[in-house]
Amino acid sequence: MSAEHDTNQCAIAWTVLRRAHARIAAALEAALASQCGLTLSEFDALLALSLSPDDGCTISALAPSVALSQPALSRLINRLENRGWIERTRIATDARQVHVSLTSSGRDHARSAIHVHAEVVHANLATYLSSDDQQSLVTILAKLTPDSFAAPAIPAPTDQTPDRPRTHRS
Repeated sequence: MSAEHDTNQCAIAWTVLRRAHARIAAALEAALASQCGLTLSEFDALLALSLSPDDGCTISALAPSVALSQPALSRLINRLENRGWIERTRIATDARQVHVSLTSSGRDHARSAIHVHAEVVHANLATYLSSDDQQSLVTILAKLTPDSFAAPAIPAPTDQTPDRPRTHRS
């Protein structure tokens, strides 16, 4: 077997990545459900919108952030809209496109959920990884997802509270 393609090493890397993801995702699901009334996919949508310019984007631009089928994404958007956290508007230049954006209530809820998310991620990642290791992890994973917004450096917090993620303020 060549060093360029070691199937054992590939299998180990995949297994470690899946196990780490499953452990952290389960902790996030539990915390977001109990503290924010959100599923992980709902949180992912709110997070993506809060990181977007003007707290919004088209549904097609949102899709990669939530990794759901189109029908499942439509149901998720309906749930968030019914809760008053997002609003939909048709794009005047292309009636087929719909822009979704956070409402004021949605921004507030996203901000709260981001804090819960940060606490869980901190407990499950930062406990085991130094700041340099965390930045290396982001850099490495960004290479696997070049279309992701994860590629830039981790932003510094905007307030004085340690370990609080930066949120978009409009």
